[in-house]
Amino acid sequence: MIAFDADVLIYAAQRSHPHGDRIAALFVESPPRVEGPETFENTAGPDTSTHHQATAARANRRGTGFNEEEAGASSMAGCGSVMLLPEILSHPLRNGREAELLTLTGYLGRLALVPLDRSLAAKSVEVAAEYGLRAADAVHLATALFAGARFFLTNNRKDFSPSIPDIRVIYPEDLPPA
Repeated sequence: MIAFDADVLIYAAQRSHPHGDRIAALFVESPPRVEGPETFENTAGPDTSTHHQATAARANRRGTGFNEEEAGASSMAGCGSVMLLPEILSHPLRNGREAELLTLTGYLGRLALVPLDRSLAAKSVEVAAEYGLRAADAVHLATALFAGARFFLTNNRKDFSPSIPDIRVIYPEDLPPA
């Protein structure tokens, strides 16, 4: 399963962002079916496994180590902290950007949002102390670890190094092109 940091969801909603399409592709409800190793055909079928396998195969050929089969193909695109809500929705709401708000709400609807309870807060404190993270970043990483995510997708290289144990930190460039 993939756990999402707030920054990448914002990029996905801003399709003009250089990484927007790569990230948004993880939320496709009716992904293309694979006809061959690199040939896609758009269908409206509910089966997402072929799309995930093709994406994983492309990523593995690129040597990123990102494998969507390992990430867990399901109707949910991944998981994240309930803290994503105020972090990504407040700005478009405040500025009247309804289209962006709807897009982000749609993405959040495809994530298993983990509530911040006392035990996750305690784990967040440990993660903050160990990696020198601010509160929100610590909550996102602790949520990923708590949920058993295999991948944490972020573009925050300053705070999230690929050397963090117990989870593979991946960046938008690690995803295959959309």
